[in-house]
Amino acid sequence: MTTSPTDTTRNLGLDVVRSIAILLVMGCHYGNTFLFWLGVQDPQRYGAAPGFYGVELFFVLSGFLIGRILLNIAATRPTGQQLLVFLTRRWLRTLPLYILWVGILWAFVPFTHISTDYIVRYITLTQNFFWRMPDDNFFPVSWSLTVEEWFYLFFASLMVLSAACLRHRAAIWIPIATFLVVPTILRYLVPESGPLAGDMRTVMFLRLDAIAYGTVVAAVSLLHPGWLRQPRLLLALGVALIVAAWENLLYLPHHLASVLTFNLSSIGLALCLPAAIRLRQAPRWFVRIARAISAQSYGLYIMHLTFIDLTFRARGQWPWLTVPAAMAISLGAPVVLSWLSFRYFETPILNLRPSQARTQMFLPGDQPVSEVASRSSSADSQLAPLRVR
Repeated sequence: MTTSPTDTTRNLGLDVVRSIAILLVMGCHYGNTFLFWLGVQDPQRYGAAPGFYGVELFFVLSGFLIGRILLNIAATRPTGQQLLVFLTRRWLRTLPLYILWVGILWAFVPFTHISTDYIVRYITLTQNFFWRMPDDNFFPVSWSLTVEEWFYLFFASLMVLSAACLRHRAAIWIPIATFLVVPTILRYLVPESGPLAGDMRTVMFLRLDAIAYGTVVAAVSLLHPGWLRQPRLLLALGVALIVAAWENLLYLPHHLASVLTFNLSSIGLALCLPAAIRLRQAPRWFVRIARAISAQSYGLYIMHLTFIDLTFRARGQWPWLTVPAAMAISLGAPVVLSWLSFRYFETPILNLRPSQARTQMFLPGDQPVSEVASRSSSADSQLAPLRVR
């Protein structure tokens, strides 16, 4: 069988993880819609889990990727300029398409209740800051983008400040611990009978820890690489924890289960990352598909629910629009537009991003543990450089 190795700039396993995440999300949303069109009553009972875990996987992967970058920055005494470059690079990757899509929805999608103040909340990413998302179908997937963008700002600022003030490994763990503990406490403090109790998942301040678990994997790969030497065992533990969290196999009290389900799911997904990183070769057709889906994943995530909603409305107004035609339009339109967006809109903007100074980042399996351990066990006042694959 012909195989294709990962090139020097990308990790195949991470592209596969990103592809799996978007396919889980789209599988949930399209599956529920298509089943409804085919006459299945209450189709969501068949497909809630994939969508939930798809978004959570995006969060953990994002935390791992930005964790690597921030740990590189923390390896030397960081400056405000390095922080600004990091944030600028992240904003140029995520915000242009997001803002463009908000404008398209405002201009072309028939929502009669949309006001300028309403749009300002979306543009400033405060639509679910410490409250529920608006109860409509304007841009429902944007709740997760709000979590991402505010995490970039808050976590990166705390990491750079901590690393600038402390020449010690605590500079890494203080921001990570803060972002793991504080959102969990805030979720626990949400009253069981309060308005947020049934919708904690989409409130920004209550979900920042979902991304932080990915940064734990990035930090462990530097400071304790030996812990990641058994990726298959970690994968098995991760899957078991994911199932236990979803089914509440730990038999936690209701409120505690509603709080810790997010923690356990994120930990389980994070434990799967070391196995994904080890994936370096695959059949060429598989590599091409994984890379293509990964490249378009952001556009697909942003666009797909809009087309599901539009075709859903169209079927109510145009009886001649058959189910197969609606399926083809709702799925084909975002695939084509996300490809056009990545090639002609997102990529030119990515090429304008300022360069981020890098040191070398260690990924599990790149070097013998003894070599990394000898390098990373130097005095705590010197954070070892990281190796990027």
